Amino acid sequence: MKKIFYSLLFYIFLVLYSIIGSRLIKIDNNYQNDILNMDKISVVVLFLSGSLVETIIFSLLPFIILKFFNIKNYNYIIVLSSVLFALTHSSSFEFILITFIAGLVFNTNFYKYHINLGYFPAFISTFLLHFFSNLTVYIYDTYS
Repeated sequence: MKKIFYSLLFYIFLVLYSIIGSRLIKIDNNYQNDILNMDKISVVVLFLSGSLVETIIFSLLPFIILKFFNIKNYNYIIVLSSVLFALTHSSSFEFILITFIAGLVFNTNFYKYHINLGYFPAFISTFLLHFFSNLTVYIYDTYS
């Protein structure tokens, strides 16, 4: 139950952070404009597939690699994975900063689930957190 509470707090933080951050920092991001012009089904498919692939690459695989090499410093992998995650969203320096913080939240969520429940619950919770935070911000941006 405590883990679900953390995920809910992370979700609320990500949504508010994304909305406020994008309003405070003028981001010249054609990618976001393209998404706002897509049909709704394509957006959901994009967010599902993007969240799935990014959760595998930037959360699941780094933790598996850490375990393989018997590395115990999870803070290192959380930060490194978050930097890599941010760099894949490199349309502007400001957007890299915003996605770095989001990456920290996603990877901290993964870690909190992983240490007590294992890889699968960590993967599912992080994937859902990523997907629903993206979807919520998209809905806000579309209808505000």
